[in-house]
Amino acid sequence: MKRMLIAVLAGLVLTAEANAQTMTPPPGIPATVAQTSNLRAAPDTRAEIVGRLAAGDEVVVTGRSRDERWYRIVGMDSMQGWLPVFSLTLAGDPGDLPPIEPSSTLDPAGTPAPVFVMAVGRVNVRQQPYIADNVIGQLDPQQQARATARSSQQNDWLLIETETLTGWIAYFTVRVSGDLRALPVLVPDGSASLIPPSLQVTALFNARLRTAPALDAPVLVIVAFGERVTLLGRNSDADWLYVRYDGLDGWLDAHLVDAPPEQAAALPLMLAEVTPEA
Repeated sequence: MKRMLIAVLAGLVLTAEANAQTMTPPPGIPATVAQTSNLRAAPDTRAEIVGRLAAGDEVVVTGRSRDERWYRIVGMDSMQGWLPVFSLTLAGDPGDLPPIEPSSTLDPAGTPAPVFVMAVGRVNVRQQPYIADNVIGQLDPQQQARATARSSQQNDWLLIETETLTGWIAYFTVRVSGDLRALPVLVPDGSASLIPPSLQVTALFNARLRTAPALDAPVLVIVAFGERVTLLGRNSDADWLYVRYDGLDGWLDAHLVDAPPEQAAALPLMLAEVTPEA
């Protein structure tokens, strides 16, 4: 009996070794995950997250998107999905990978699928995305509306519209149908218009908003420390920024706001620089 048991165990070991030798990895290029990354169902930042990989994880890259910004991978436990190219270090030439045409995450028109919300109770709709701002209407319980923008990457406030109303609602007051990441991030600039938040900067000191890009130009208003202004343009040296604040347009010394030099240099050049009279 003892000899029979040893023979059976030896046979199991030999079978396992044979299977291991015959198993082949999926065709592709071995790669290492360079940073913690979300694995997505399609090559799109709005696509569903189907897994998460840590730095150092080993995967096999089996294809690439046609724009060469994403890799299709197979990971442990046959986990499959898409990772951005910058998150992987490949042990081979990505040019050898076949291009893959994924199913689109967009509607047939090529635009993001619409996002809708449904009020969980009676919900206040406000003119601007602030809890203390004016209430301009309400959504009734179970009423639906379309969401067209959000106030931040955290989705704190959603800009919604109905047939009769457009305004902001708090995210926690509604149920969402659709992908909020497809919505643009917009913030009010103080004049009832909406702009991308990348065009807003914060005053680092109490700063004088002037009529021209010069220290002796007349002062329009004081922009208080911590207040946000909207970038509109720059002078030729980008050391003065043309901004909008509280409905006024004027010039601020670039050193008084937290605008990075590359951001300031990318602004439109304002040629109509007014030199104050002596």
